[in-house]
Amino acid sequence: MTFIDKANATRAERRYWGDRELPTAKSDFFAVLTTPAPSGDGSVATIRLYGPIDSWGGMWGVCTQDIADVIDNLGDEVTQIILRVNSPGGEVFEGFAILNMLRAHKASVTAVVDGLAASAASVIVAGCDEAVMSPGSQMMIHNPRMLSMGNADDLRKDADILDTIAASLVEVYSGKAGDQDWTGLMSAETWLTAAQAVELGLADRMGVVADNNVVAAPNEQMDPDTDCEDDEPMDGAGTRFLQRMAAAHRPSAASAAESIRKESAMSETNTTPQVEADATPKVADATPAPVPRDEKDVRIEALEASLAEARANADAFAALKEKDRVRERDAFLDSMATKFSADQREAWAKRYDAAPDVIREVLASAPVVVNTNEAGYVAGAESQSDTSFEAAYDQYRRLAGLK
Repeated sequence: MTFIDKANATRAERRYWGDRELPTAKSDFFAVLTTPAPSGDGSVATIRLYGPIDSWGGMWGVCTQDIADVIDNLGDEVTQIILRVNSPGGEVFEGFAILNMLRAHKASVTAVVDGLAASAASVIVAGCDEAVMSPGSQMMIHNPRMLSMGNADDLRKDADILDTIAASLVEVYSGKAGDQDWTGLMSAETWLTAAQAVELGLADRMGVVADNNVVAAPNEQMDPDTDCEDDEPMDGAGTRFLQRMAAAHRPSAASAAESIRKESAMSETNTTPQVEADATPKVADATPAPVPRDEKDVRIEALEASLAEARANADAFAALKEKDRVRERDAFLDSMATKFSADQREAWAKRYDAAPDVIREVLASAPVVVNTNEAGYVAGAESQSDTSFEAAYDQYRRLAGLK
């Protein structure tokens, strides 16, 4: 019987949002503005990253392209970027890409953890020029994880890949806080209070950094019925499979027929936010343009094609396995042809299907009752004595626990 894991199904449908309700607008968790610098020289850009880090972008979270669009439109007068963070993390390579884009900008970058900087978000925070932990905030670091499919060689290779990703995480953490037992801390999934993050060296100080009073500008509402992937309900394991597959592999139309492990990533296409700088704070419109429906259909079809391919492969494997089993059974019964008459073969085949090990032992120890080389032997004719057959069958039932 298959049980539907409703809790995990709900979490899977919301990807990195977990138990939280999906937002209806990008500004609910991502906004940007510029204001004059306190010194009067240049300006300060404030970016609020208050959601998951997700290559899908859109309502699913903040993607590399979101940050790229902001950075591309920062004026030359911007001398400081304040990145305010409250994020459960998400995709590790999106985190690396966001961090490196911020690092590449000429402005100094200060990360302020307003609530949580977990997983990939901790990498972004630790890699900034300055990291500030607000009172009550926390940071979490852990080892990378993935869903893997394949044979033993595939799984060993994927484990090696995870090790290299973990090594890249250690590079960022050690670059900020020096050599420590990062492997042990990550393996233990370490949660740090604000003070502990500073003590460990992943943050520079605790404090309250004044906000620029970002007020979310009205932007296009997102309809979960049109902006979400339409997955049919399935059992918990299948839902978790789709969740992890989608998180790690963003399929394109060209890769729909490839295996899940070989699918390539792609991200949402977003509009370019307009970032202005004057005496009055203005919110940049970080809302991505609606994805054309036909493109969304292609992505949905790509996921469905991958899942259908996996199911077809599983069915084909099961069919081959059954064919091998029947071939093995028939070969054994052929070798035992002298232990029963031809008209009893079908009955013994059914008994073999029910308990192959028992029947192998029964027939191996049974006496020869049919001499196929005997003159006058006719296939299908009853040539086994009732006594011999009943003795063999009684032994089978005893061994099978039926008597």
